[in-house]
Parts: sequence; C-alpha cells; structure tokens
Amino acid sequence: MKTFKEFIKEAFDKPYPYRLKYKPSVEEYEAVLKLKDGSKLVIYISKQIESRKTYWVVDFLRDGKMGVTGGGDQMRIFATVISVIEEFIKKESADEIRFSAEKSDDEDEKGVKVGSREKLYTRLVKRFSDRMGYKSKQKTDSLQTKFILTKK
Repeated sequence: MKTFKEFIKEAFDKPYPYRLKYKPSVEEYEAVLKLKDGSKLVIYISKQIESRKTYWVVDFLRDGKMGVTGGGDQMRIFATVISVIEEFIKKESADEIRFSAEKSDDEDEKGVKVGSREKLYTRLVKRFSDRMGYKSKQKTDSLQTKFILTKK
C-alpha cells in the first residue's frame, strides 16, 4: 500500500499530453488540450508590463470557466498546469511569474460548495517553487490571494 506522500508525488507525475505554443502577436504561451471527460482545458501564460517591470501571468480555464468547476480530475489537471509552467520556465527563464486564487463560496451544478483554490495553490507553491528556482510570496485581500514567484 502506498503512503500518502507517495500517492501525492505520483498524482502530480501524470500530466495530460499537451503542446505549448508561443503566440508572438500577443506575447503569450498557450496550451489547449482535451480532458478525459471531453471538456477542454486552456492554459495561458501572458507577458505583462507594469511600470517598466515585466512579469508573466498564468491563467487556465476548463470549458471557458476560470473558477472551481467541480468537474473532478483536479490532480491530473494541476499536474498538467505545473508541467506547462516548467516547460515555460525552460523557454523563457522568466524573472517573475504571477497567478491568483479568487476567494469564493460558489456552488457546482449539484449545489455543493466548491470554495477556493487558495489552500491548494499555497501547498503547490510550497512544494514546487523552490524546485523550479523561484522564491514565493503571497498577497491576500478579501477577494483573492495573489501568488508571486520571483527567480532566485
């Protein structure tokens, strides 16, 4: 029987197959893939410039929805998002990467509260940021938590 630690490690080692494409006209990377339930996952990593500072923002949508969908398969989806980010870092060697988790009391189509990804993102950042060569910090307000990864 696998330990919980072995199970978690294995859960993030099986991303969906994807192809990361760079779109120079909008300075954005994009990966589009089909999930096992037939839904579509799109991962964007977009270049942003603010006060002469450049950073990259990661967003992903499942069937056009950015929030928690309650559709399941989250471990493999996050494995894919992490894999895309790792490939992006190899291509761009970005100085700063940002993403956020909105705070939510939304319900899925069955009426079950789906909450926020904030705790999951915090755990994933703790686990993967150092391995990817980044230090992390968080900024939280009443609407969201912003995660900022800065190259070491």
